[in-house]
Amino acid sequence: MVPRAGGRSLGSSGPEAGGGLLLSRRAIQIYAFLFINTLIFVMRSQWIVSMPSSLDTSVSSRHDATPSKSDRNGGPEGMGELQMAFERAQREGTISGSKGRTPHDSLRRGKESSTNSRKLDKDGATSVVVGHEGQLGQQQQYHDAFSHFLPKDQEVLESIYARGRARIQKELQRRHNNLSSIEPFNPWGPVYIWDWFSPDYNCPTMERIGRVGDGGKWICGVDVLKEREKCVVYSYGVNKDLSFELELIGRTGCEVHGFDPTVGGVPPDCKGNEHITFHKQALGPVSGPSDVFMMMETLLDTMKRQGHTFLDVLKVDIEGSEWDTFKAMLPEKALPFGQLLIELHFRDVVEVFEFFENMDTHGFRIFMRETNHNPCAAGKLPIAVEFSLINPQAYFGGVPQPAAVQAIAARPNPLTYNGVVYVLSHKGNLGRLSTMLSTFEKNFNRHYHYPVVIFHEDFGPAEKKLLKGSVKEMRLQFRQVGFSVPAWLDKAKIPERTPCSPHSSTVGYRHMNRFLAFYAAEELSKEYEWQWRLDDDSLITEEVGYDVFRLMAENGKKYGFTNIVQDDAKCVLGLWNATREYVDREGLEPTFFTRWTEGAVFYNNFEVSHRSIWTSAAYRKFFDYIDKLGGIYYHRWGDAPIRSIGVSLFVNESEVHQFTDVAYTHLPFISRNASGLPSPGQTLFSRAGGSNHHGDCNGNSTLAGHGLGGVVGHVHGGNNGTCYSGRPSGVVYTVLNDEPGQLEKLLMTLKSLDLFFTDHFHYPVAIFAADLSFERRTTIRKATRSVVEFHDLSFLASQPLPGWVVEASVPAFVDCGFGDDSIGDRKRNRYMASTGVRKLAAQYDYLWRLAPGAVLTENVTSDPFATLASGGKSFGYLMTVTDDSKCVVGLQEATKEYVQREEVTPTFLDVLPPGAVFYDGFAIAHGSFWRSPEYQSYFQFLDEEGGIFYHRWTEANILTQALALFMPTEEIHRFSDVGFEHAPFVKQSTNRAVLKKQLDSVWKDRSIAATPAPELSALLAPRRFGFLGSDVATSFRLPSVAGYGAYMWLLGDTFLGTSDGSRREGMHSTISNALAFLPSGADLGVESGELLSPSDVTFFWGYDDQGLPTAPFERTAGQESGTVLWPVSGVSVEYGGMAKIVLFAQRVRKTHELAKFLGVADAMNFEVEGTSIIIVENPAATPSRWKYRVSDLPGTDASHNWFSAVAVEGGKEVVDREEDVVYMVGNVGTRGLGVYDDEASKNVLARISIKELLEEEWGRMEVLVEDGVWARTTEAEATRPERRKTIFSPANAETTLQYNMELRAWVTLAVDGVTAQLVLWTARELTGPWMSTVIHNIPAPFDDLTVYKCYAGKGHPELAEPAEPGQGVELVFSYVCNSPSDSSLLFEEGMGELYAPQFVRVRLGVAEKGRDAI
Repeated sequence: MVPRAGGRSLGSSGPEAGGGLLLSRRAIQIYAFLFINTLIFVMRSQWIVSMPSSLDTSVSSRHDATPSKSDRNGGPEGMGELQMAFERAQREGTISGSKGRTPHDSLRRGKESSTNSRKLDKDGATSVVVGHEGQLGQQQQYHDAFSHFLPKDQEVLESIYARGRARIQKELQRRHNNLSSIEPFNPWGPVYIWDWFSPDYNCPTMERIGRVGDGGKWICGVDVLKEREKCVVYSYGVNKDLSFELELIGRTGCEVHGFDPTVGGVPPDCKGNEHITFHKQALGPVSGPSDVFMMMETLLDTMKRQGHTFLDVLKVDIEGSEWDTFKAMLPEKALPFGQLLIELHFRDVVEVFEFFENMDTHGFRIFMRETNHNPCAAGKLPIAVEFSLINPQAYFGGVPQPAAVQAIAARPNPLTYNGVVYVLSHKGNLGRLSTMLSTFEKNFNRHYHYPVVIFHEDFGPAEKKLLKGSVKEMRLQFRQVGFSVPAWLDKAKIPERTPCSPHSSTVGYRHMNRFLAFYAAEELSKEYEWQWRLDDDSLITEEVGYDVFRLMAENGKKYGFTNIVQDDAKCVLGLWNATREYVDREGLEPTFFTRWTEGAVFYNNFEVSHRSIWTSAAYRKFFDYIDKLGGIYYHRWGDAPIRSIGVSLFVNESEVHQFTDVAYTHLPFISRNASGLPSPGQTLFSRAGGSNHHGDCNGNSTLAGHGLGGVVGHVHGGNNGTCYSGRPSGVVYTVLNDEPGQLEKLLMTLKSLDLFFTDHFHYPVAIFAADLSFERRTTIRKATRSVVEFHDLSFLASQPLPGWVVEASVPAFVDCGFGDDSIGDRKRNRYMASTGVRKLAAQYDYLWRLAPGAVLTENVTSDPFATLASGGKSFGYLMTVTDDSKCVVGLQEATKEYVQREEVTPTFLDVLPPGAVFYDGFAIAHGSFWRSPEYQSYFQFLDEEGGIFYHRWTEANILTQALALFMPTEEIHRFSDVGFEHAPFVKQSTNRAVLKKQLDSVWKDRSIAATPAPELSALLAPRRFGFLGSDVATSFRLPSVAGYGAYMWLLGDTFLGTSDGSRREGMHSTISNALAFLPSGADLGVESGELLSPSDVTFFWGYDDQGLPTAPFERTAGQESGTVLWPVSGVSVEYGGMAKIVLFAQRVRKTHELAKFLGVADAMNFEVEGTSIIIVENPAATPSRWKYRVSDLPGTDASHNWFSAVAVEGGKEVVDREEDVVYMVGNVGTRGLGVYDDEASKNVLARISIKELLEEEWGRMEVLVEDGVWARTTEAEATRPERRKTIFSPANAETTLQYNMELRAWVTLAVDGVTAQLVLWTARELTGPWMSTVIHNIPAPFDDLTVYKCYAGKGHPELAEPAEPGQGVELVFSYVCNSPSDSSLLFEEGMGELYAPQFVRVRLGVAEKGRDAI
């Protein structure tokens, strides 16, 4: 492991420790207010003070409100009451020579106490004991006194407590007991809300355990628990910090139950700890699912379920839910716990008073109060405060109160669930079955003890004994099965293997499909109500945290799955068409089959279901139909698609649940880490799909300002950090009118969808039409691979006009535009602008309208629904057109009247040209826009105006006006990248050949030519052993003291393994970063004409204690598990005898650990967290002995970073002066994946002196906000990313900056991700203006953007041939291509160039004299 050097100490001071800030008068006033506000509260909340040597002070000074002198003194001589009690006990001989233990003996601090009140417990953790600071001998006497409290001494403590209560009552009486007069957080007022509840009860051995800061808790009398035969602690809201629980376990051995539905499980340092049990469950006022949590239970119900009648300690930190929870609990006659450690989050004055009054009634006394200062430090109110309360009799007695025991006993007995787990296996899989059972027992079944049925063909006594021995506590049942081909099938037509997946299409495999599709469930349903199917290589890799059958039952679910995948089309050949025919023949009304994508299947190697599905007559009849067709044997129709279709036919969508939170692995298809419980409100179609779309996870919409908040429905959870697990819910819809040829036009549209869209993205199609016969519906269904749903419009013909429309004034035909002119057309327009579109909007997130006859002309390479969702867009269009003015008579005037009447502030109505309309032959809108009250109110207004019938206001006209009223322009997206034609109106082409820009042959009067440099690409090509590929590939010069190379190359995720020279054979390890070094000397041979070879490159990575490769730079202790560093840019520092290396790194979090299971990382399995700075303190040492420190750059996150590139003032390679300024290129964009190629992204520029950078004075960093204007990052303008000047756009997440002396220009390279071209950017000054030149087409196959992504354009001046007079200039660049969605390509023959830097030499000819200006 690489050692780290610490950063500057907390106590740094002096002129270098911090710089001055130029503040306005208003800023000074604000800071002064916040400072005084925080200071007042902290002074009131001070709970550790220096103490004199008298005993009474040692008691009273443990509170955060310092008593007055008269309160501290127990009598006229100033002797404290507890001191007098102690002396009285000495006189009475109650403490001398006593050897027996009393209930309070645990309060003894012990002989190990020292004068500084710090001690080291048996686990090496340090605790602070607040107490007397006098001489040790005298202190020990006091300890003995405390450890033998008599009942009358307890009365002393109660009297002190009572005086505190009396003070509060006196102040309340002064206010006439008017709680409404209390201002909770008035910084100038006399009392904060928390001041009313001071810790007036004295605990002699109170101490704080757990980590410093948020997470640690104050507790009283820990040693009491150590002496008990059994102690139980419940901890609600563990989040990812169990430092309190771990220290408590280490000192007492208590049984700890941690509860938190928002996290996946306990942190890594707690896993395997037999004292901790994790529950993914919330604490609430009632038991059962809530609007927020699928698993919630009251404290008493949980205790009954766990068999507990008394909790020694109850810890509660549930972010505001504590009020309702305790309001429901406090009416009980007794509370079943001894201590309560709770964080209260202020909500209401009255409920705070009621809470403490009720706790007091129950015998609980406040002995500590601690403010959570995080809000204060941010200038906010101290709304979160930790309170520690104790019921002395209950806690020290350790015996539950009878009333509490009775209350628990009176609760209903927890329901039990008649469930079974089953798996089908055989001898050949015995090893992996044993592993599966072991992990299942460890992470789930040891808590619930469900029987496990193993169906098999060939297990004998030896195999059964082996399995039973591996899981001794598990109730295993073995059931042998035999298979045969059904008699009604023609065996001669059954192939040995089918074209579908030859490795898994044997006849034996098809036997298994048939058995699992129905017969296994049929047999188990005779005995069990619930079934959980797993494969023999299914791994539950982390603690589940709850009973899956209980979750299903309590939430009204019948079918549960973990993922949805797309089956091979050859494996389901004819299955969907057969189902459609069955639906039509039987007259079924499927629950969601018409919305279910063809070929999509529930990945049923993890499947939880209720027997009512499989035992129903409907499913049995459907299976018999499918079985008789023979597709299971003729084509290999699998059990997964058959059961999936059955669920989509007969199970309501609301009864289907996705287990996104369970850590589950089934290689090589799925590997998911544990996460928090999904929201109860999530539906199947908002979570379904096999891919992850990363975007704005906040779900924020600027429509909120217009009353339409939440239009874009982002969903948290899913695949570890992504916004929603799966694609958005979307539908393509079209409306047929009464004109001849509509069916033929529709078939053209569907054909183009299949050809250019459906093969990549599988979405349903909805068709609105009147009088479609069965034959026409069949024709339509056979014309497309999409699932088709029909909506009949026949009823419109007989529907009368609205009552407010004067029928005599409605013309039979309207002479305007094209079509839509009959009354029937206008009825259809009205219906689709209201009821029809809302009907779809109730089912789908996004609605894509295509006109009949409109066709796609090129491959749609990006899912348009995902494009909108990931970009936070609510409406997408192809173009705007101008409607016939005769068609929209009075519409604009009516809209303006509505604006005035409803006092609407339009978003862009004022700039909308008259008659302008979003072309509705291609338009996508979010469903919640159609459902919004604003749209419905506006439509109703227009409807009552009658213009739909009098003039032909269409759906498109109304939609356009509504968007101009309510939709912010930043939520509207133009699909300029879709090839589309709707003759004769619209034609748009984005063929890649058209997209590619013409290569420039001249640059500033210089000829320019770019050619691949395979001799350079070989430097970082895959090796036979070790290095197999990487990205980033940034190079820069090292300090002269570095004896191991002249230039260092930064490498990103690096693959290690073996290759045969033409293909990668095996991936043995993946590390998050690596280094490469080029040799020292003048080095690189370029001047002498020597060529570098791969043997000149030295790679470096570390090794751990087991000899496994590790990254040279790793996360620090303060960063979350799963966080890795990708160094992207760097610079060397060398002056005044000092040498350092400064690196700027992406700080990213891996969202799941595919590398651990597959040996290769999924290219999209990360989220950017921000920027980290790595400073190597001793670059003269060999890299294995580097000491470095890592710090996070403040203000950076997923969409704003400063790692893209770095340059030194003047274009120097190395910082060699203290005054040098370092320039940093940053990214501002809406995506959180380090990918900023969308239209809203940009690169921005910042600067900071090297001295300030090394001292991490980030407040002195300046950002370019406009030409010539720099602003500190702390200033208002600079803190707004949108106010930062654009250097170039779209942004390059990774690039370099180099200054070329011959060109007298700054140079950088961009990789155009849309055209697959290299673009040279140049500028005279770093601040711009920058100009671009297209220099190179990325060669095939990497220009296929549907498969590959190219990025990371970097410059390498050290590899360029030096300029000779009259010979022009050479530049050397590199880029990297990857296959984000198909990592298997890495292992194909001839793919050594994939995920390995590729180099290009760029030759610039001699410029005409005097014409080389930029």
